[in-house]
Amino acid sequence: MPGLTGFKQWMATARRSFPDLRGTVGHLLAEGDLVAGRVIWRGTQAGPFAWAAPTGQTVAFEAYHVVRFEGGKAAEWWGTADIFGGLAQLGALPAPGQTTG
Repeated sequence: MPGLTGFKQWMATARRSFPDLRGTVGHLLAEGDLVAGRVIWRGTQAGPFAWAAPTGQTVAFEAYHVVRFEGGKAAEWWGTADIFGGLAQLGALPAPGQTTG
C-alpha cells in the first residue's frame, strides 16, 4: 500500500518477523521537501516472513525510502526492499540454477 499507511504496514509486518529489527542509514539525500535514503535492515527472524517459517537466523537486506515532508512531518512515503535477498538468506529460495519440485 502506498503512503504512510503502507510504511506503517511494512514496519508492523517486519517487526512481527524480526522483533529486533534495526536499520542503519547508508546514504541520505535531500532536496526541497523530499528525503531519500538507503537503509540496511538487520534482524533475527522469530516470526513468519513471507512464506518462510521462523528460522532464528539473522538477515540483512537493503531498502530504499523516499519521504515527502510537509509542516515538519512526513506526509508521503515510497519505498522498496530486497525481500528476495532476505528470503535467500533464510534458505527460502532455491540457489541460482537450482529448480524446485
